[in-house]
Amino acid sequence: MCNALTNEDWIELQRYRIFKYEASNGWPLYLYNDLNSYKKYLEKVSNELSIDSLQATASVLVKRLSFPFIGYLYMLTVHDKRIAIQAENTFLVDRYLNKMWMPDFHLKDISFVSIDGNDRNSSFRLSIEMFFKEVFYPLIEKTYRLTKLSKWIMWENIAVYVYWLYDDLQGRETLVHRLDQLKDDFEILLNAQGQMFGNVHQNPLKKMYNKKVFVEEYNKEIRPRTTCCFSYLMNNRNQSFCSTCPKKSCYANIKMSKTSNGFC
Repeated sequence: MCNALTNEDWIELQRYRIFKYEASNGWPLYLYNDLNSYKKYLEKVSNELSIDSLQATASVLVKRLSFPFIGYLYMLTVHDKRIAIQAENTFLVDRYLNKMWMPDFHLKDISFVSIDGNDRNSSFRLSIEMFFKEVFYPLIEKTYRLTKLSKWIMWENIAVYVYWLYDDLQGRETLVHRLDQLKDDFEILLNAQGQMFGNVHQNPLKKMYNKKVFVEEYNKEIRPRTTCCFSYLMNNRNQSFCSTCPKKSCYANIKMSKTSNGFC
């Protein structure tokens, strides 16, 4: 049964840049299904971000497109609500924050389906599988076809947000009553078979997972990436790497997850 999201839901979703649809010049998320349209959009973003490499632009775009999934995952794991994040329902609206390209995402269908029930964990698995097979896996395949950007980079672009979300949620005092469920959901994500994510043989969230290490430069524990996302090539970054980037010298002696240029 579908239900309408509450005002409180929308306030929470705005943290993940998800809003109710408004008539605008937004780009439909399903544009990646048309390679010509997708290429034109990538070239537009490349020009605006002053990035010379279409691969680097594609990586930045996939990072941004990962964020609606985190809102989707947040609603699932905290409120047992599956929102309509399908590609045909989601529109990307260009926004800039301190000269950084941070698009918003508008949903036309503002309903949700409750996954709270006797078989809640199975419903959670199904909801995750639906998103990856219907939205993210096709995005990765089309992006690879167009730019030959490593699929591992794209999978890690969404994985780092998943890790961040559960680190954040498990540290919130207001969610102590949900702590066991949060841990169960994270375990489901890390231990799922690769097929849950599309036509893949390995679970990318598990493969790209690195333990946190203490980094003196930041005086805190950080979970380093295995691959570089190329964000340092954006015009506002001045060639600076992310704090989790494996290119940084502070991670030189740390054993990372093994990856390859292909995806097997």
